[in-house]
Amino acid sequence: MNICPHCKERALSAVEKLTLGPIISKRCKICGNDVGVSFFLYFLAFLPIPLFFYFASLLETPSLSLFLWLLGGGITAFVYIKLIPLIPK
Repeated sequence: MNICPHCKERALSAVEKLTLGPIISKRCKICGNDVGVSFFLYFLAFLPIPLFFYFASLLETPSLSLFLWLLGGGITAFVYIKLIPLIPK
């Protein structure tokens, strides 16, 4: 959901959206207005990382731990890019 809330056009690439945070905003490529993400939804999207890290720390096999770390990061990135909408700033 990289649609600008101001002009309703595609505002940012997926990589650019990953650099956003509750305090950090970017300008829309089309209209030039600032867009960002919600503080609450930002932290909700990053919730899988500590959960996967915790479960990875319980495992004795390093390869499975690494897999869980990567899985947690991948799920977080997917949720953040696809499901978290941009908001006007």
